[in-house]
Amino acid sequence: MPFLAPPPTAAWAHQDARTGFEVVYFQVHDEGHLLIGSTTALQQGRTWIVDYQIRVDASWMTHSA
Repeated sequence: MPFLAPPPTAAWAHQDARTGFEVVYFQVHDEGHLLIGSTTALQQGRTWIVDYQIRVDASWMTHSA
């Protein structure tokens, strides 16, 4: 199934399990995309942050994280 190209960036709020926020940037990379993002939250009284990079191919199969 072909997918439409993603927007340059996206953001959303976490709900229910934690209170937080996430933002991701999409870049065309080789025959797929590179997703570069960060998420931060407050969960059970503890704060945390995670930065990530995920490489996917044209069918959105993950090749590295």
